Amino acid sequence: MLMNDSRKLHELMQSFIQVCDVISEVKRYESNYLLLIMVEIIFHIPVVLYKLIVSIGLTGKGINKNSLTVLIELSIWAIHLLMRLKTIVGPCYRTVNEVNQTKSILCQLMCRVPQDDVVLVKKLDLFMLSALRLLT
Repeated sequence: MLMNDSRKLHELMQSFIQVCDVISEVKRYESNYLLLIMVEIIFHIPVVLYKLIVSIGLTGKGINKNSLTVLIELSIWAIHLLMRLKTIVGPCYRTVNEVNQTKSILCQLMCRVPQDDVVLVKKLDLFMLSALRLLT
């Protein structure tokens, strides 16, 4: 029974390390691209909002078909930019929260390991070091 649990724990640790490797690769290659997209969105939002406010001010003098079309287009564009920003920031925020929660769970696991099982302690120490290195 103990050997079976040790094998399951080892498989779980290997799977976790593989997932962390994938996250590290994504972070290494995609972080610059995501930053560039966020900067672009942040620069576009004030411009679109300014144009929207100016268009609303101009339509107060009289609404015609052209000014109404511009208002609708700018409103859709502003909503698109905000949704795009939320789509990027949301998963990044949730990933950071999951990493912090995983670190906490790993620390709790290390505290609960029986110290007399030297092999398991050694495996968990190596796993803990590699996992924390990958999660930072």
